[in-house]
Amino acid sequence: MSVQRLRRPLLLATLALLPACRSGDDPKAADDAEKACVAGDAGACETAVRLLEERCYRRETAACARVAKLYLAGRTGRIEKVRAVQAYERGCDAGDGAACNNAGAAYARADLAKAEKYRLKSCDLGFADGCTQAAGLLRDREDPASKAQAEALAARAKEIYNKSCAAGDPLGCFGLGMAVRMDSEDRAQQLFREAMTLWQKRCDTGDLYACYRVGIAYGEESGVPIDYERSKRMLDDACTKGHRDSCAELGHLFKSSDDKSDDARGAELLERACLAGIEERQPCREAGFMFAAGEGVPADKARGIRLLENGCGLGDDWCCFKLGSMLLEGDGVPANPARGAELTESANGLEFRVVEVKRGTSMVDPSLTAFGIPESSLTPTKAAAGQELVFVALEARRTAEKARLPVRKMYLIDAAGKLFENHAPGDTRFGDKPLERREYLFKVPLGTRPIKLKLELGGVTLDLPPVKGA
Repeated sequence: MSVQRLRRPLLLATLALLPACRSGDDPKAADDAEKACVAGDAGACETAVRLLEERCYRRETAACARVAKLYLAGRTGRIEKVRAVQAYERGCDAGDGAACNNAGAAYARADLAKAEKYRLKSCDLGFADGCTQAAGLLRDREDPASKAQAEALAARAKEIYNKSCAAGDPLGCFGLGMAVRMDSEDRAQQLFREAMTLWQKRCDTGDLYACYRVGIAYGEESGVPIDYERSKRMLDDACTKGHRDSCAELGHLFKSSDDKSDDARGAELLERACLAGIEERQPCREAGFMFAAGEGVPADKARGIRLLENGCGLGDDWCCFKLGSMLLEGDGVPANPARGAELTESANGLEFRVVEVKRGTSMVDPSLTAFGIPESSLTPTKAAAGQELVFVALEARRTAEKARLPVRKMYLIDAAGKLFENHAPGDTRFGDKPLERREYLFKVPLGTRPIKLKLELGGVTLDLPPVKGA
């Protein structure tokens, strides 16, 4: 769901014009209300939002960032991303480069022109990540002028990162490491080590964000030796002490574990992060789908729907489409075709056609060739005893410029209505190109006669042509 589709009455729009609302002049009052709000006092949340909004309208950038965080965490009773973005925009107007970058991120899916505008302003204000993101947007264009501007922005990012790193900022060292990695892995690792040394010192003094960054590094071998157990311990400690991004990261580690008994712990951690309004690593998407579909945990559709609602409020298209699909089908929730259609309306303008279906016992997995790996270098996937493989090629044509449809899973449906899930699911999206071909491989019992293909999201079901092969 895009930022533009989230509509909320702007009740606070006149705060800056009301002299009676100047109680925010007392910083301690806002601080105390914010602390009580985070601790669970709903009345304090109302006060904190009001006081921080007053200060944000008076161009206090820190207040804008703080009230945006309250909106994203649902502290007003529901997640309000539109208001959070408006707070970021006000912070940006007041000269906060990080706020500009956050506003740009919010518009990245819905309005590329605005995303570029805010990223560029972020860069102009000396925020290196804004330069990096703006460069990425411009590199996607074909014209030489945009390519040249992208290179200039990348060079500017390196300058800012370098200056920040020299001043002892671990974010600067890490950012510079990422920027130079393509040219020199050795130099990048040296910078990552500098960043980790600085973050470790901060972690030792109780800085939970620093502990989070070091915990991630031990899981990725960025500047420190790989140590999964230490990574988990550090993330678990930070999560327990209230750092919800650490909960999201740790939840993914448990969810991706080969030990399926870890799934329940992963779902609980992702849920905790989702309910705190965390967007990084899509905890609402991951936990919401797990509970809605009973993936690794007992199905709890009511719990899943709550998480999907949160994720949709944060602007996650996958959450909106999953929720919309459940409402369209009455899946664990009373059917609501009107809202279901609204949540999935951006799929309008996509035309789908199944162009090929074939069966066999040995085929190259198309999920690998999609990454550009030559088919000749791949070992074919072989069907197990009593099974066979079904290959399906799907074509999507975009007839409306903004039409998009998230993809998570595909299902084959046989004549009895039994569903067979695509064995290599992944989050992608139709509509990014005017015409796309996607290929999928399914493992099914020998003799299965599939008649339909169902997209998990958007309520799309397609008839299959006759299946070729033995």
